[in-house]
Amino acid sequence: MALQETLARVQRGPGEGRQVTLITDAVTIKATTADTGGAYALFEIETPPAGGRPPHIQHYDDETLFVLAGRYIVLVGEEQVDLATGGYVFIPRGTVHGYVNPDSGPARMLVLMTPGSIHEQFLDDVGDRAGRAPWEPDMARLLAVAPKYGIEFLTPDSEPDSINR
Repeated sequence: MALQETLARVQRGPGEGRQVTLITDAVTIKATTADTGGAYALFEIETPPAGGRPPHIQHYDDETLFVLAGRYIVLVGEEQVDLATGGYVFIPRGTVHGYVNPDSGPARMLVLMTPGSIHEQFLDDVGDRAGRAPWEPDMARLLAVAPKYGIEFLTPDSEPDSINR
């Protein structure tokens, strides 16, 4: 049976999709691996000013970032990339990366994970309820669970804005 015959069309409008909070970010799950036949998962991320993710490595999945609004400083390996609206970066598995929103307003991006199931399961395990205050993450729980999904945070004491600006 062809892939086209096994998948149904999926559509989610603005603000639609399951929502969780991870570290400082509001995450809306736009497409799950069940939606895409295992090909990928797609998340919309909103990051508050000075928020983001500390440097880490994902050993099992590749990550693609596309900035929808605002700006991100993204660490990729040893290089810092300044991505404004419309900017894109592909981060292969095994590459150190992290990001911060350096501006005074929120920033938004799409994150495409391939394969998607690993990061979806990670969000299920560590994602906090949507609407939790962005500066109150349970980092101890996140650091304890991350290795199960091949995620290695390099600086456990890092604040989300630890990327040099």
